[in-house]
Amino acid sequence: MQMSMFMRNAYDARSVIVHGGTQSEKALRDLNGQPASIDHFTAELETTLRRGLKTAMYQVARDKTFPPNWEELIFAGPRDETAIADLLSANDPGAS
Repeated sequence: MQMSMFMRNAYDARSVIVHGGTQSEKALRDLNGQPASIDHFTAELETTLRRGLKTAMYQVARDKTFPPNWEELIFAGPRDETAIADLLSANDPGAS
C-alpha cells in the first residue's frame, strides 16, 4: 500500500474515533494493503510516525532548518533506522 493511502486510512480512523464512532477493523489496511487488526494497524502507524520524527530530528540537527518538510518525511516511506539512530546520537551532545 502506498504510504499516502496508509496515512489517509489512519486519518480516517482518527476521525471516526474523535467524532464518537467505533472504527471497524474491516476498514483498516496495513502498509501492504492487507486487512489489519487494530493492534497491528496502530503498531505500524506508531513505527511510521517514529521514523518520520527521527528523520526530522536528524534533518533539523544537520541542516538547522525548521520546520522540516513533513509531507516528504511521512510519504517517503521507510528509512534505514540504524543510520538515522547513528546520526541522531552523533548530533546529541548528551549521548555517551
